[in-house]
Amino acid sequence: MPNINWGQVGNDVKTAVSGVLGSSWNIVSSAAGPQIQAMINIAQMIEQSYSQGNLTKDEYDTLRSNQKNALEGVLSSYAAVGIVVAEQAADAAWAVVSRALQSGAGVAFI
Repeated sequence: MPNINWGQVGNDVKTAVSGVLGSSWNIVSSAAGPQIQAMINIAQMIEQSYSQGNLTKDEYDTLRSNQKNALEGVLSSYAAVGIVVAEQAADAAWAVVSRALQSGAGVAFI
């Protein structure tokens, strides 16, 4: 099973989010950056817990939902980002994370 390069995943998440947000990324990046890092940290924990057999689908779903909601909340708090766009950006972010978890760690809950 290949190792996940979480630094690269973090960069890819930022690219995905900025792709959805366009020029608004410059406005929200200082607040979104730490939340994206938190998402990556949780993803690393998911990888570890899954590899140890200590993660249920319900736990995964809850962690995924919490991370997406947290990023949506940060993004939608800015006037430059609407709720729908914030949701699309959070979906794009988690899509990158889920691909890494699936391909790099074999997480089957995706």
